[in-house]
Amino acid sequence: MLETILTIIFAILTAVGSGVSYYFYVKSSIIEAATNAINSAEDTDKVEAEKMEIAIAEIEKILPAGAKIFFTKERIRAIVQLVFDGSIPVFNLESITDFSGKKLLQAVTMGTLSDNADTSFEKFTGFEYSPLVKEVVKNKKLSRKEQKLFEETKQVYDSSWQKVDSMPGEFKTLGDVALYWEFPLEIVRDTSKNESSKQVFDYFSRNNRLSANGTYVYLPESSVTTKQTEPGKQIQVSKMMVYNPEGKKYSVNYKILVENNGFYRMIHFTAYESWLMGNQNQYYVDYIINSIN
Repeated sequence: MLETILTIIFAILTAVGSGVSYYFYVKSSIIEAATNAINSAEDTDKVEAEKMEIAIAEIEKILPAGAKIFFTKERIRAIVQLVFDGSIPVFNLESITDFSGKKLLQAVTMGTLSDNADTSFEKFTGFEYSPLVKEVVKNKKLSRKEQKLFEETKQVYDSSWQKVDSMPGEFKTLGDVALYWEFPLEIVRDTSKNESSKQVFDYFSRNNRLSANGTYVYLPESSVTTKQTEPGKQIQVSKMMVYNPEGKKYSVNYKILVENNGFYRMIHFTAYESWLMGNQNQYYVDYIINSIN
């Protein structure tokens, strides 16, 4: 996919540039630089934005002076982005955006079929509507009135959870609007051998966002964030908007992977999108997610 788009770009450059030999030289150099830069960036422990800047800087180094007129940082960033999201299974391609900022292609969902009888793929006809997206204010400080109302809401909800003993781990429901499920994973990382946890987190980064069982994850409004709370402790929060075509409703699914010195546990939290549109309900969910350690 990257090479196809570069071929189109360089075909235009050739028509106004200095000939075929220059075209093949620059084209092969850019493809090689892009591949090496991305592979090099992926081998680091830096966050995605930092990996992107590393890749762009490496590509800039190899660009001939004449090509730099056409390939600004913004254009290089667009080309690198095409292959940079390793969690997307098809070409690792999340989206294609032209130089004006117009979105040409967007991956909207991905998944795996459970068996030959699974018809999830053939039944998928797209999303009838996009999820309602509230503007999230991170680390918002509540007013005294908001804090008082939140404490009252929290007290009511905390006492309303119903535990389901027939499920493994800790499984509980909040009426018919939300559920919480926490259980250990049969994964142990040998910390004495300094094994990296990157492979585990990369696996769940992709796997947690897969559509399944006739419901579909809406990728454009899904996210994955990872943070280290203290030495030996990491938390990865995958947040998905999941569409159920039968009920024509979205739910918000959180899947939280927690590592504690080589041991892992998973937490699932799910609530209906319509319920979360209430500010106090969203504050309560944020409180639960942020309290996980």
